[in-house]
Amino acid sequence: MPDEKKARAPTERVRLYAAETDSVFALIASQMELEKAKRVMERRLRTIPGAWRDVSMLCSVLSKLIDRILETVPIDKLQQLQRNMKYMSYRVYMAKPVTIPKDEIVVSGEDMEVLTRYAHEYSCIACDKDCNKCELGKALDHTMIQSRKRNESWSWINGTEDYTDSDAMQVDFEEDSP
Repeated sequence: MPDEKKARAPTERVRLYAAETDSVFALIASQMELEKAKRVMERRLRTIPGAWRDVSMLCSVLSKLIDRILETVPIDKLQQLQRNMKYMSYRVYMAKPVTIPKDEIVVSGEDMEVLTRYAHEYSCIACDKDCNKCELGKALDHTMIQSRKRNESWSWINGTEDYTDSDAMQVDFEEDSP
């Protein structure tokens, strides 16, 4: 008897509970974020052996899984979900820790952005010193979204915009400079 693919039996449509609804939205948000990451990081992913294939497979499998899950949801609830999704957004954020280690502090993202932007604007704008030896340079290395290569200066990096290698200005610091 030849191997034949069995046709999938029609999926039973059953009630969608509130916790399940949140999980469906989380899966859809995950799919959207994964597709976005695939687009944004394409160049990087293509440099890693197998990474482009892996992320493409994840996108495909997650999409098919969501479709199969939605096949189990009653039609009227699907229509309601579809109407509501136009007005929804999903946000991932750092949860506040229950206890904070003594050597750390929790600062809101907005406040940290303001502090780093002002520190960068007022201290780095005309500085020509070695950021690798500067306390502020090291702190900016830890807090800024952008990253700086070893011999780049924060004075040449715009902290409010995306920063690319073509924006970088190499600065050759002498190793023995004070």
